[in-house]
Amino acid sequence: GPTQMRKGGHFVGIVRYTKEDIRYTRNGNTVYAILLGRPDKSDRIKMAVFGEEGAAKDVKVKNVSLLGVSAPVSWKQMNSALIIECPDVQMDDMAVVFKIETDGF
Repeated sequence: GPTQMRKGGHFVGIVRYTKEDIRYTRNGNTVYAILLGRPDKSDRIKMAVFGEEGAAKDVKVKNVSLLGVSAPVSWKQMNSALIIECPDVQMDDMAVVFKIETDGF
């Protein structure tokens, strides 16, 4: 993501993350994308890691859901990125987690 920490060790003060600051973890063929800032309802989130120049460029996405929410999530895997449209629901202030199911790595 775009947010950079200042040099000076672990205790450098408050860092304000944005919805573009995304961290990923994986369990098998499922990727969890953790947004460190809360997106607004109906925001579009771009995950370039799934695009043609990303680390997961050859991974095909099968489904995307938002943890803790039953509303469907609209998404589209394009050449440049995976584009996710946030559902019109209340989201957590601390972290928003998308579950991305894939065909495998």
